Amino acid sequence: MAMLTDQERAERDPTAIQRQILELEKQLAEEGPKVQAATQIMLEQKAIVEVGKLRMKIIKDRLSGLQSVLKSVTII
Repeated sequence: MAMLTDQERAERDPTAIQRQILELEKQLAEEGPKVQAATQIMLEQKAIVEVGKLRMKIIKDRLSGLQSVLKSVTII
């Protein structure tokens, strides 16, 4: 029967495994709020972009309408 190396013993040690699990859970708990905050910022910025696009469309439509009116007025 082969002897386990120190690393293999550490990998099978329930206490060491539990410490690793706790460390990973801690890292998840730290990253979660960061991701949520970044997601919120991203959604807010996306909304700003969409509002800007709509405003540009309204301005372009109004510009086109006024150009058409001007063209019809100057032709007469």
